[in-house]
Formats: sequence, structure tokens, C-alpha cells
Amino acid sequence: MVVDINSFIGDPNNKDRFYNPATIIANEDFYAGANVEEFLQEIKDKRVTGGSGGLKIGPLSLSGSAKVTKEKNERYSYSNKYSFARVDVIKRIKRLYLDVVDANDLIPYLSTAFINNLNKMTPEQFVEEYGTHVLLDISIGGRLQFNYRSVITETDNNIEKKKIVEAGAKTSIGIFGASGNGSHETSEVKNLNKKNSNWDVQISYHGGTNSGLNYSLTSTEGLTSIQFNKTQWEESINDKNAALVDINWNKTFPIYEFISDVAKKQQIKKAVENYLEGKKLQTMSLIPMYTLYDMNVYDCLYTTKIRI
Repeated sequence: MVVDINSFIGDPNNKDRFYNPATIIANEDFYAGANVEEFLQEIKDKRVTGGSGGLKIGPLSLSGSAKVTKEKNERYSYSNKYSFARVDVIKRIKRLYLDVVDANDLIPYLSTAFINNLNKMTPEQFVEEYGTHVLLDISIGGRLQFNYRSVITETDNNIEKKKIVEAGAKTSIGIFGASGNGSHETSEVKNLNKKNSNWDVQISYHGGTNSGLNYSLTSTEGLTSIQFNKTQWEESINDKNAALVDINWNKTFPIYEFISDVAKKQQIKKAVENYLEGKKLQTMSLIPMYTLYDMNVYDCLYTTKIRI
């Protein structure tokens, strides 16, 4: 804990600066890209709209929310061979919000453990323990997350690839029973989805009675019908089992903004920058190899160019 919230709201001067209204909202958020760079950039554009005290968060630093594979060879699994999509089926039940525009307003209420650990821990240990940002405006509830990846060989056009991989993700949530708009039933989505090959989808629950449950499906086994009751899952979400489902990045402060010692502040800032840099996904550019057969001589030629 960085800030002792009870101390903050217990101060008569702050009695109207903490809000926690019930906010019942259900929606589906889509992200897609022809490759991992475009995919993560779309997540960044839609979710990280600003804030962060000037600290730049690169699109490849969002690995915590963007990882779609458990493969050990990360560079290959995020190579340009694959296109990516993600769907978040979200049920928000409450918003938690501090009306603070200056980090200095919270410094008098820093937790004792935060202050003590600042002097005990190395900068790296400190960032690992407390993270990179203090969040002042969040929503909690339930999130059913579909991370979808496929190989698309019918086109090299990135715009078309994005449409195709997004159709695959829509089909996944539709068959799973999580879609609320039935978009997977349209002829356009059905036709586009057929162009996905070697796909896999990771399904994870965050919040509700099934929180922590994961499914993994591939094109080899197909999209089997899993017994999922969306209404039942949404009704199971409450304050006690809710998960973080949304962050207003315009209402965040880098963790080092709460450190008054100039030298220590610079050390933690450097550790934060290194931490974010270390979270970048490692990618690889692959070149397709074609096999051309000559049936007259029963021989073949390997080439990276389809026209020779």
C-alpha cells in the first residue's frame, strides 16, 4: 500500500474527495492488429490516453495485459507470422476515485511501510513491490478475456489481416457464449473467419466465482462448446470477488512522484524506466520460404520470392 486511504478520507479536509459509486455497466472491448506491434499500439491508443506524469509507456510495454501465448520461445510466438486480437467482456460494478490533481496532496498520508521500504529496499525491489504508478481512478468488476492469435496467408494487406483476426476473436466469444451482440453470426464475420489458420485462443476469468479459471483452445481441437452462462457469471460478481477492469490513465502518478528525496527519487525513476523497458515483448521478423516443384524433373526449388 502506497497511500493510507483511511487516513486520507479520515481527514475532515478530504471528506468529499473519495468516491465509490455503484456503476453497473456491461460492454465488450475489441483490440486487433495485423502483427503484435499494431495490436499493442491499438491497446495503447484505446486504453492509455495520457497521464502518467510525462512518463512514456511504449506500446510493447503492455505485456501484462497483452500476452496471448504461454510458449517459451517468446520472440517466435510474437513474430510477424501471427496476427493478434483480444476481446474483453466486461461487467463493471463500482468506480473508485480520488479527487486529487497533485501528488503532493497525498504525501502526508503515505503508509509507514512505504516510507520504511523506500530506505530498506533496492530501487529494483521497491518497484517490483509497489509497481510503477499510483492509480486514482479505477473500475472494478468482472472481465472475461479472450486472447486470440492466428496465421493469415491469404493476404499481405495489414488492413485485411486486422479484419480477419478480429473476425476470429468474435467467433470465439460467440461460440463460447459470451457475446452480447451476436456479431459472429453475420455472413461477413463467418467468411472472414475462414481465412484464419493455425489459431489459438486463451480464455481467462478475472472476477466473479470463476476468477482465475483459464481455458486454452486451438485450431486442432476446434471451438468446442463450453458450458458458459453469461448472465450467471455477471450476477456472481460482487465487491468481495471483483477484479480490476479499467484504469483511467489520466488519473495516475508515477510512483517516484511520492518521493521527496531528490537522489532517491532519481534512482526509483530510473528503476521504473528499466522495469518498463524490461517488460517489452521480444519480437522477430520472419521471411516466408516457398517450395516450387518442377514435375518434369521431379525436383524442387526453395526461395523467399514467389516470383523468380
